Parts: sequence; C-alpha cells; structure tokens
Amino acid sequence: MVIGQATKLFVENRIRSGNQRIRGKVFVNKIKEHCEIQNLCYIDPSEIVYTTRSKFGCSLNGPMIAGGKWDKLVTPFEDRYKVKSLINHFEHGFDWEETEYYRKEFIQMKINSKYKVGSSKEEILDRLNRYDKIYEDIKNKGFRLSSPPRERISSNSKDLPRKTERPSEIGVAIGRKGQIFWQCHGQHRLTLAKILGLDIVPIQVHTRHVQWEKKRKEIMDSQDFEGQKSKYKIDHPDIPKDKHS
Repeated sequence: MVIGQATKLFVENRIRSGNQRIRGKVFVNKIKEHCEIQNLCYIDPSEIVYTTRSKFGCSLNGPMIAGGKWDKLVTPFEDRYKVKSLINHFEHGFDWEETEYYRKEFIQMKINSKYKVGSSKEEILDRLNRYDKIYEDIKNKGFRLSSPPRERISSNSKDLPRKTERPSEIGVAIGRKGQIFWQCHGQHRLTLAKILGLDIVPIQVHTRHVQWEKKRKEIMDSQDFEGQKSKYKIDHPDIPKDKHS
C-alpha cells in the first residue's frame, strides 16, 4: 500500500514540477531584475489570500520585473497541503500524525529509504513539533525576522527594520493591480501569523508585474508624489507613505 502511494507521490511531484517549468516559460516574461529584494514592507497577513507558487514553482523567485499572465493564474494559499495541515493542527486539534503533512513526509521517507537516505517517524514528528514551538514563540514574543535587520524606519510609533541582510522573509509577487501573492519563504510563519490573528508581518517583494512597476515608478519618480498617490487612489505597502522614507 505504502509502495503504491510512494510511486503515486513520486509521479505527481515530477508532473507538477514539469508543469511549473512549462508555465514559467509560457506565462512569465522576465524583463529585468530589480535591486530591492532585501527591502521590507509591512502588511496585515490576512491580505495574502492567493499564491503564485503552486502554479509556477520557483519561476517567480526574484528579483525580477515580469510581464505575462502569471498574476491571473493564482491559487488559494490555504489550498496548499502544508498550510491546511497547520490549520488543522492548531485550529482544529488534529494530531500531527493525522495531517496530510505527516502522511506525505512519511511516504517521502519510504521513497528515500529505498536509496538509503531519509529519516524515521520520530524525526518527522520532531520536525513537525518545531512548529508548536514556533507558534508559542510568535504568540508570546511576536513575529521576528529570520535574518539580521539593517536600517530602520518609524511607522505608527513602531521602530521597524527597513532591510535585512538576506532575502529570507515572507517572499511575495505583486500582480498588475497591486495584488499581493505568496511566492516563497516563510510559508509556515505566514500561516501561523494568520492563525494567531497578527495584524502586521514583514514581507519582501521578489517579483513585480511590469504594469504594476510602471505605475509604481510613475508615482515614485513624480515631483508631486502625494498628488500621484491621490490620482491613483493608492495606499499600498510597496509604495512608501513618504517619498523619502
């Protein structure tokens, strides 16, 4: 039974990876890189509802400005099996062994053991139990950066880091209309922030749609910064409150 599940999972993973590469070539038109990937923006985690990752894999890991229809081919963030498993565990009281996360890790262990690598059931549970500790840490101490901060900004009486040494925070892609999609890094921490009802988390922009970047640049380069923001009726985390912040 497990062998059959392992074969099925192996085939599904290969097909998914192949489809992601094909979509990346067909729907993502990389135009240029941007150099702001270590910059931090701050948003309410509830604003991230969809993801580009499931359809495109690493194709939208930036830094890049990209045209194409990729921002119209998104899927619900909560449809990801790791996200669903965290929700089931923390909100609905599932034991880790009852989650899809555990089942897939167990099957993957069986695949790997065939090649003399992998882990035991105990090691799988140890990895999953780490999220109980992370949950408690965020609950008691707040959301913390995973990379050392650089520079700081003041916002609503909070002293917030402006950048990190590495692009290791929640990574997003921004669509043509400014929609914010989860793309890479921090999937578990983002889910836990949502579960805990946090009102602010740091994000880093990996990819911007070329149409969004055009509008953003027009506002940022304008002599009448506030006027342009008012014209477009934009209050967006990817555009600073103040041109000089």
